[in-house]
Amino acid sequence: MNIKNILSTSAHTLLIFLVFCSCNEKVKTKVVEPKIEFDYDFSGVDQFLAITDSLEDNVNVSEAAWDNLFETKGYKALKNNEYIKSIITLVFNPERQGRLDTLLILLDIGLKEI
Repeated sequence: MNIKNILSTSAHTLLIFLVFCSCNEKVKTKVVEPKIEFDYDFSGVDQFLAITDSLEDNVNVSEAAWDNLFETKGYKALKNNEYIKSIITLVFNPERQGRLDTLLILLDIGLKEI
């Protein structure tokens, strides 16, 4: 191989390398971060807290307030509204504290026997 061929080969290699590098710059893709959106609905929490505040103050909760709670997205999925209503009332109404204590004792005894 003579000098002319070596230089020609080196020039071709360099030319190919430069073309590749310049093309590579143009082909670079832009990395786009995914945009994640969350759709949280806390209206059920607001309704729940309003009801439990009333119960803790020993104030009767209106049917409209219960209906508003069960119309929220989270509570709408539940099937037995009367049962949930009775459990919430049992837990948060101070007048029902004796009954709640009795049920918890019975539950504790039952769990110990299992």
